[in-house]
Amino acid sequence: MAIFDGGSSDYPLHDEGKFKGRIREVVAIPPKEKVFDGVKKLQYGRLIVVENCDGKAMFPAQEGGQPEPATATLWFGLYAEEGKVPYVGSKSKPFKLYAQILGKEPNTKPFDDEQILGAPVDYFVETSEDGQYSNVISIKACDGTGLKPNFKSITQAERAALDGDSGGSGEVVASVTSNKDDLPF
Repeated sequence: MAIFDGGSSDYPLHDEGKFKGRIREVVAIPPKEKVFDGVKKLQYGRLIVVENCDGKAMFPAQEGGQPEPATATLWFGLYAEEGKVPYVGSKSKPFKLYAQILGKEPNTKPFDDEQILGAPVDYFVETSEDGQYSNVISIKACDGTGLKPNFKSITQAERAALDGDSGGSGEVVASVTSNKDDLPF
């Protein structure tokens, strides 16, 4: 299942239900070393941040501020043997996820993980049984009708500048797909 991490009890959870939003950010996660059947592999990952843009899911106002559109994050990862780059072909998980979000085949030469920034999407959220996380069980492209016009996406370079880092890693992305057979769209 694709997980949108709503955080802990100290952080507001995204409401449950079907929503419209836009891809606000793709965050690079440093690769982690894993061992499978005695073979060292690197797990490459990203967080896709979806911002609610239909006004139906808002986070409460912070001290002295205004309510903000709810966001949810989708984590995805792909494994590759050490020294090799994950393949992004037409049957790969990142290709399928990006095609689902864009509503068309993504550009793969080179594969740009930020090509989905600003893409309008329909997404469906459920809260975990323990009430700690908001889980997205489906995401797909939509036409963007009714979405707020003043949307601002954030590139990896912009995020790095905000966080005081040197920039995005430029590594290839991957995805997970939902294991639900009864998706609402």
